[in-house]
Amino acid sequence: MSTKILYDVTGSLCENNDKFAINRVLPKLTLEILLSIHDTGAHGHAMGFNYNGKLRSAELLLRENGEVVQIRRARNS
Repeated sequence: MSTKILYDVTGSLCENNDKFAINRVLPKLTLEILLSIHDTGAHGHAMGFNYNGKLRSAELLLRENGEVVQIRRARNS
């Protein structure tokens, strides 16, 4: 039986509305676990901007066959 924990899933900007889920029950997470959040709007390239010195990250495409392809490089400056 896996342990379930109550989480708030938030973005990296620490703004009061930078939250994806509040009080969400998820399996116990560790640093090795990759959590994917689909369709996040402002956290994608189309709605993103350099805020608080945070540069745009790379974007990955998850294909229907499970393959992951980088479709946009991270912005370094």
